[in-house]
Order: sequence, then structure tokens, then C-alpha cells
Amino acid sequence: MLIVGRVVAGVGGSGLQTLCFVIGCTMVDERSRPLVISILSCAFAVAAIVGPIIGGAFTTHVTWRWCFYINLPIGGLAVIMFLLTYDAKNDGIIQQMKGALRKISGFEFSRLKKPGNLRKAINCLIFKFDFFGFALSSTGLVLFLLGLTFGGNKYTWSSGQVITYLVLGIVLFIFSLVYDFFLFDKFNPERDNISYRPLFLRRLVAKPAIIIVNMVTFLLCTGYNGQMIYSVQFFQLIFASSAWKAGLHLIPIVITNVIAAIASGIITKKLGLVKPLLIFGGFLGVIGAGLMTLMKNNSTSSTQIGVLILPGFSLGFALQASLMSAQLQINKDRPETPMDFIEITAFNTFMKSLGTTLGGVLSTTVFSTSLHNKVSHVHLEPYAGKTVDEMILYRLHNFDGAHSTIGNILGASIKNVFWMDLGFYALGFVFCVFSSNKEVDHTKERTKF
Repeated sequence: MLIVGRVVAGVGGSGLQTLCFVIGCTMVDERSRPLVISILSCAFAVAAIVGPIIGGAFTTHVTWRWCFYINLPIGGLAVIMFLLTYDAKNDGIIQQMKGALRKISGFEFSRLKKPGNLRKAINCLIFKFDFFGFALSSTGLVLFLLGLTFGGNKYTWSSGQVITYLVLGIVLFIFSLVYDFFLFDKFNPERDNISYRPLFLRRLVAKPAIIIVNMVTFLLCTGYNGQMIYSVQFFQLIFASSAWKAGLHLIPIVITNVIAAIASGIITKKLGLVKPLLIFGGFLGVIGAGLMTLMKNNSTSSTQIGVLILPGFSLGFALQASLMSAQLQINKDRPETPMDFIEITAFNTFMKSLGTTLGGVLSTTVFSTSLHNKVSHVHLEPYAGKTVDEMILYRLHNFDGAHSTIGNILGASIKNVFWMDLGFYALGFVFCVFSSNKEVDHTKERTKF
């Protein structure tokens, strides 16, 4: 039940993030769009850090169930605020609700029995929503992530289960791209219908300037999420801090992320600069990731706080610039420009979510593998032969200090995660250098989509 609930929440949350950026960006002209992106990014950045802190406090002092209960009033308030403030057609809330109810109540399901209508409904599902492309890509990604999750933990890396998950996941995802890029249009019954388009439109997502900046988003988010997760784990496992106290150490990242995001929006709006901010953010990310590898079991409080400053600045500058750079690649003279704009924004959000997810899975894989290897190498009892979860539980219930043998092993294993994150940041910086040179025209207002 918990897994099903999280799946439903994940689907809804991902859609909300995409729609927030789409709605916000389409309400203003191109010159003001960077500031809107920055404000929205600040909201998501603050929520991403404050959420774990509040969740840790609930887990420590009340119960973990309150991590989910709290979403009910907050979600309800968000719905009410949206209904009260957003009115795309200027019809008013009551009129919109009446119109929606009329459409639902007036729909005749008997119409689906007619062969022509049923065929249209099926074509709509297959081609308007790209059912096959979505099914293949999502299944492939889930299987690949499961392989990384189970590998070295529940099963050995050489086991048939892990190899099957990884290989089948990669094959399915590649086939989803082949289907969307080459097969979709061959089977499309209405090629002139611009709403019948694949999930990954080759004309857009395969364009070098677009894929490069979205790779920046993917790589930086992968490294960033690994840093966030194991920064908290560092304080919990090394110093036995409670969940919410460990989460408090992420406050510097919130502050710097918000400052950088707002500064990025203002600079781009006033000067039109995009690529310089992207490169600057990528550079700060590499330096910050390198500094995080200096965290040790005997690091001072100032070091523990200081190394978390630059990752926040990095993401604040880079993510806004990458989305803006991707949107600038859209040809504004095409009739399907509004749909291209939505797709590019959604693709950027997809790469951000994929990087965040993969960062969490890969960092856990590196940590688990390192911990197993180091414990096995020294034959440390009573940790030898236990799973990672069992080791952590024993450590927390039998804490023997930050500088014990297991404490040093945990610190070294977490450092390996930070080294991996440094690699992702370095590769992301390389993509930043080769990003597009297009700038925002800040001299006059542009037509909104």
C-alpha cells in the first residue's frame, strides 16, 4: 500500500512541477521568463530541503505517518489557492466548475459503441498520449533502477536477476526511443494532427543544443541528489544525529540556492545572459563537489557547513539557465510552437527528475558496495555477513563513537559517494562549455506563447 501510494503521489507531483513551469512561463514574455523560472525554482528548492527536515522532526518526535498526513491540508490549500488565482479563460471559478460538470454529465458512453468513435478513442490513447512509447520508456527505466537497487544488496552483481533487470531495462528504453523517433509517424493515422505526437519528438529532443543543456540538468541533479542524501547520512551515521538534526545541516544549501536562483533570474532579465551563468554554475558545482570530498569524521563545524555552500549556488545558477537555454532553441515561426514549448519544458523536468532519482539510486549503490567491501576486508564483527540495513541499525543501536573502526569505514564509504558526485559535476561542466550561445532579447518584450 505504501509503494502504491508513493507511485500515485510521484505521478501527481511530477505533473504538477511540469505544469507550474509551463503555466508560469506562458503567462509572461520571454524577457520576464527567467525571473519566473527563478521564483518557481526557489519554491521547489526550499520545499525539497524543508520537507526532509520536517519529515525528520515528525519521525523523531511523533511518527513517520505524519510525513504523509501533513500533505492533506497542504495539498488542499494548494488546490484552493490555484482555483482562486488562476483563470485562463476569465470565466470565474463557478463557471469553470459548471462547465466541467456539464462535460462529464453530458458525455454519452453509448457513443463509444459506434465503430468509428471507438476507433478514434483508441487512436487518441495510442497516438495522442503515446501509450506505447510511455509504457516502454517507463518500464525500461523502472527495471534499470531496480537492477541498480538490488545489485550488491539483495542480489550479487553477477546474479541473473540483476543482469536481467539492467539489460532488459536498457533494451526497452532504447526501443522506446526507436519507436518514437522512427516508427510513430509510420503508424500515425493522422499525421496532420499536431496533437498526435510522440513522447520524445526527435525534431526537438535530438537537437544538439537542446540535448546538451538537458544533459547538464540531468548530470548536475544526479550529483546534487547524491550529495544531499549522503550529507544527511554522514551526520546520522558518523555522529548519530537524529533525522531532523541531520537535516538542519542542509539549511546552507537552501539559502545559497535561493540567492543564486533569484540572482540568475535578475541577471538574465536585465542582460540577457544565459550561457555564462550556466558555465558559472557548472564551475561552482565542480569546486563544491571537490570540497565535499574533504569531509572527514573529525571535520570542524565550520568545514561541515562551508562545504555545503557551493552546491546550492551551483544548482541555483545552472538549472534556471539550462531550462531557459532549451526554451530559446524553439522555432517561434512554426504553428506548433506552443506545443513545442510545453514539450521542451516537460523534457527538462523529466531529465531533472531522472537525474534526481538516478542520483539517489547510484549513491546508495556506491555506498552499499563500498561498505560491504570494506567490512569484508577487515572481517569486522558483528557487521560481517550483515546486509547494509542491518549494519546501519546495529550501528545506531550500538553507537561507539565517530572514530571507531566502523565509524571510519562509514566515513570512507560516504566519501566514495562524494567522489562519484564530483565525476557527475565535472561531466556536467563539460556539457556547459558546449551549450548554445543564444541569449534572451532583453531590449523589448516578446509575444507570449
